[in-house]
Amino acid sequence: AMLSHRERQAWEEVPEGEARELDLVLMGNVAKRDFHLGTYIVPVTAPAVIHIDKAAGVVVDDLPALRASGFNYCRFFRRK
Repeated sequence: AMLSHRERQAWEEVPEGEARELDLVLMGNVAKRDFHLGTYIVPVTAPAVIHIDKAAGVVVDDLPALRASGFNYCRFFRRK
């Protein structure tokens, strides 16, 4: 829904390597048909995404942890 929503026009996709603090992350676990949004943050240790997990609530996962949990589809967006 996000990619076809008219608000999408206000955002530009950026490569993962160019992601910055507070960029939007569209995450997808294709196998579970679970797609949602998170916010990219850069804490002291490694870049991560803060997002809502149905079971755990608000969580912070680094990108390898997201991918290990099945969120292999990640796209990064920045407000124009």
